[in-house]
Amino acid sequence: MTQVALASLALTTLTALGALVGQYVLTEDPSSRAVPPGLLAAAPLIPVALFALFIQAGAQAALRYYYLCNIEEQLASRRTASASAPPSPAFTRMVGSLVGLKHGNPIYRALTIMLVLIAFTAFTVITVMIAISVPRAWTAAMAVTYTAAVCLLFTMAWLSTTGQSLYRAASRRLQPQVGKAAPSPRERHMSSYLALPRGEDLQKSFYYVAGLVLAPLLGDTALDGSPGKKLVVYLWGWVLLEYLAYQARYQWNDIRGAVEDAAHPAAISRARLPTQKLGLDRAVSLSSAVVIFRIGAALVLALGIPSNQPVGPLIGVAAIFILAASYETARKLKMPKTTVALVGFGYPLRFCLGLEIAGYQWTGDESLLATAIAVAAFLSFGWSTVGLAWTLEAVHFAQEGIPLRAHHRWLLGNAGLIDKATALTGPPLATGYKITAVPNLAQLAAGPLAIMVGQLAADDRWDWWPDGVVVALALVVSAALMFMPRWPIVWGSTVVLGCQTFLAAGVLWPTVVATLLWLAFAGYYVAFRTATYQGLKDTPHKIVATVVKRLLGLRHWLRTGDWRPAGK
Repeated sequence: MTQVALASLALTTLTALGALVGQYVLTEDPSSRAVPPGLLAAAPLIPVALFALFIQAGAQAALRYYYLCNIEEQLASRRTASASAPPSPAFTRMVGSLVGLKHGNPIYRALTIMLVLIAFTAFTVITVMIAISVPRAWTAAMAVTYTAAVCLLFTMAWLSTTGQSLYRAASRRLQPQVGKAAPSPRERHMSSYLALPRGEDLQKSFYYVAGLVLAPLLGDTALDGSPGKKLVVYLWGWVLLEYLAYQARYQWNDIRGAVEDAAHPAAISRARLPTQKLGLDRAVSLSSAVVIFRIGAALVLALGIPSNQPVGPLIGVAAIFILAASYETARKLKMPKTTVALVGFGYPLRFCLGLEIAGYQWTGDESLLATAIAVAAFLSFGWSTVGLAWTLEAVHFAQEGIPLRAHHRWLLGNAGLIDKATALTGPPLATGYKITAVPNLAQLAAGPLAIMVGQLAADDRWDWWPDGVVVALALVVSAALMFMPRWPIVWGSTVVLGCQTFLAAGVLWPTVVATLLWLAFAGYYVAFRTATYQGLKDTPHKIVATVVKRLLGLRHWLRTGDWRPAGK
């Protein structure tokens, strides 16, 4: 069922890309070719990502079946005391299981085979057509990127089936460590902290990039020059705002809470300001010096920005620290509602900074309306994401006996979990989470607002038909998302159907962009509702490191074996 859903979503996305190709690649009208070639070249990355999810889901299911068969055989033959690892399944036979050729309901098997063949054929045709229509530089980039992506997909399937890597890793984790003390975790090195205090928060650059992408769609921009010059300005702004200003703001937060963080039971895993080796005073002094350096460097870069428009970046740096000061004051005074409200404003602030770096013209009634709706969408998404993350953290703190802060208690009460947080198991927000909780209501608003952003980006006019109907459908699908963690089949089908409708309606590429923005909102929401607090700590660099190690391990490429254990 999961494979069919993923394959259906991939096929639906390819349908939208086909509509985009028909509208902007095959047309003879030069005026309709308004889509940038870079966006066309990047469009096939979306189905590639869905294919990767498809392979991952299939590999997990196939491996689970294979190794459970081996365990059943060992239990039946009473060899559990001296159980040995089963032989690796052959790659070619495992791939058959990935597409449902061997196991499962015959209808789902047939649907999966059909959808995979259609989706792969459509992906190939669409990618080739786009590559032919874009300039040669983009064609070369597409050839390198998508060849590497397809090779990586096959590598993912190969590494998940040969070498028994997953099985051995699980066995090592489950083996009792007799006579061995658990290794004590190490504190983060000070140089690593000063270089990048909050590496996991770099993912919030997404909102800055969203501002860069949506700026020319929502209104006029004053940033002139070649694409290379614009890229330099965008990267300049990213370093100025994300690496210097925001990281300095995070250091300030850690300095203010240094004593509390040092006494925290999970101080090392939280990776805040390291104080054990250098001592509290010296660590605070070093971090304070780097904060001053970062702020000074940010001001220098703002004054020297290549766009020759330093006022906006300077105001942006000031806004970052004004919002930070307000947030820190609300936390100190134990004002939970104000704290949650203020932290959500960081998301639209990043978006507006992206608009400013792109040279967005803020004047004009239409530009102001589109900007206001986009800011409301990102603000709603910020309240939803932060509210869910802090609620997960509050449940974890309650279960570990860690003192709760004022905003933790308020969020637990708002979610209806204040009295049962310690008894929750598994993903704590999957069931029993109040529909009227702030993150739910914020997500309910974020979906329709994101679609309205796309409608205004595609056309300055907004009519009740069909625009109002699509917004109403977005509201229904956003409401269905709230029930998806509890009843994934029924409500997940509703969400997929809604996505298909959005994508089918997205003939104009700005609408497709906004639809993908809504899908990003929905993906974050479902991920938080179905995650545990520890699951949120799996940072992307660990995933990349794992893939690299698997790629470099030549033995995983050479070992094959029988698909089934003996006697099966």
